[in-house]
Amino acid sequence: MSLVDQLGGSVFRIETEKSILRPLAESDLTDRYLGWLNNPEINRFSSRRNRKFSRADMASYVEEANASPDKLLLGIFTRDENEHVGNVLFDFNDRANGIATIANLIGETSHWGGGYVVDADKHLIHLGFGHLGVRKFVLGNLASNRASTFKSTSLGAQLEGRLRQHELLDDVYVDVLRFGLFANEFYTHFPELKDK
Repeated sequence: MSLVDQLGGSVFRIETEKSILRPLAESDLTDRYLGWLNNPEINRFSSRRNRKFSRADMASYVEEANASPDKLLLGIFTRDENEHVGNVLFDFNDRANGIATIANLIGETSHWGGGYVVDADKHLIHLGFGHLGVRKFVLGNLASNRASTFKSTSLGAQLEGRLRQHELLDDVYVDVLRFGLFANEFYTHFPELKDK
């Protein structure tokens, strides 16, 4: 059974301070969303950089995530306007060791710096620790992506390693940072979530 079905299927929702997180439907696969995937500025620090995506690629990605027993792909929709501004992906990719990852896309650049990533991530991390049996989250980013580093530390994650000259960015090999996050570190930053 898929993870999204385990959580209630297409009606599953997480209401946060800034947004509503919900599974993506076919109606969400818009030209605007496809534009995010093919925008070099939006994807500069992402593993999607230097790739081109078709509508079929986008649909396949969402379909596979929605069918996966280990992944939960949620759209980030603003509370006020119900505007789709990005996505967050939970991946329980190492169940044997209780390890999961979180990845983000904020496609609407007008919402960059608005706190949507930390807001979405903290609620999905809480779901992982509190209800899905995650023992540890692993987060990572290119060292030059300071916003992502700030996001990880804002969530309580600790730097665990630096992979030197690990990925190519703008014709230069740059370091990749790896962060780890345990429940006690997370709930020290967000004690209000602990008993919810």
